[in-house]
Amino acid sequence: MKTLKFIFALIFFAVIYFTATAQTENTIDSLQKIEQKCSTSGWRMQNCSFRFMNQMDSILNITYNKLRLSLGCTQKIELEKEQKNWSKKRYIFFNQTDKKFEDSLKSGDWGPEMRAVTYEEKAEFIKDRVLTLIKERQKE
Repeated sequence: MKTLKFIFALIFFAVIYFTATAQTENTIDSLQKIEQKCSTSGWRMQNCSFRFMNQMDSILNITYNKLRLSLGCTQKIELEKEQKNWSKKRYIFFNQTDKKFEDSLKSGDWGPEMRAVTYEEKAEFIKDRVLTLIKERQKE
């Protein structure tokens, strides 16, 4: 009887685990669709993109912490190193994106409303990391 309960518990946690991962991907897709609809409305595109970027950042933190909790000691250390390296790349990418915007603004190629493009690029950069972490979690 104990073995049967254990098997049911194991199946239950496996279903929860894989559903949560799929739910995260579905959440990202849903949020991206909302952002795209908002952006194409032509009204406050910058706010739409900024909100989506922040949402991706929140999902990144949740996904990272969930993955971290599921790992052993050595794996946690590796993940933390990997995240630290990614954070450095993020810092560089964000600065390059901001510089590109400032240069385009100064040259007259872009107007201030084009800030939305930088937020979208940053959101995609974060989203790629979230999807990478989801794949790592699926391996566990």
